[in-house]
Amino acid sequence: MAKTAINVGSSANDGTGDPLRTAMQSTNSNFDEVYALFGNGSTLAISGDATVSSGSLTIANDAVTNAKADFSGGSLNIGGNGSTGGITIADGSIQMRTGTGSVAEIRMYCESSNAHYQTLKAQPHASASSAVLTLPTATGTLVGTGDTSSVSHSMLGASFKTIVALSGTSVDWSAGQVFTKTLSGDTTLTFTGVSTGMQINLVIDGNYTLTLPTSVKELNGASTYDGSGEHLISIVSTNGSTEQFATINKIAS
Repeated sequence: MAKTAINVGSSANDGTGDPLRTAMQSTNSNFDEVYALFGNGSTLAISGDATVSSGSLTIANDAVTNAKADFSGGSLNIGGNGSTGGITIADGSIQMRTGTGSVAEIRMYCESSNAHYQTLKAQPHASASSAVLTLPTATGTLVGTGDTSSVSHSMLGASFKTIVALSGTSVDWSAGQVFTKTLSGDTTLTFTGVSTGMQINLVIDGNYTLTLPTSVKELNGASTYDGSGEHLISIVSTNGSTEQFATINKIAS
């Protein structure tokens, strides 16, 4: 029924308003409607698709359609107070806190009866980590340390797959795997970006003297650079920039 209004007259005590009994009947009618809508007629209790109990509002599955939540200027906390636990949703940010004693996690289930799920977890407190994981710019699949046979050659960094044509005498190991150069005069190379375990290959030609850094030790039984045609010089670092070993081979004549 519609709300029953109480006629209060035009001014105080002008005798044109509802009698007291009529006014209270209207009041009772209005309360009866509220108690019928949000209770059982005598006790307030929201029931049906939405229920209220101990200060918590529960909405049944699919009970809300085309709804819009607007928390302009604030944030939404779900499952906790946003300080000691729960999920906080703010402009441009989703924050997950935990009051369970376990690290926060996101579970993503499969499409077949939710039979399996994969979990994305934070590091534990003991790791003291505030690391930031930035997603790649290209579409693809992230690879974990537990994956096998998942990394293709195209996914490797420059130091594993790039060919660099040297314009100067400095060889940056982090910039490529193969370095080419035609000598135009006696040349002394220098190295940068060297880490233990890295390996590079130099393809050098030019009938001039080539001098490698003093950190490079040439292995016995290999050729030496003599300027007669292309030479392949393979170098591996056994101790960063301090020590490397090299083998030199030239094209068979």
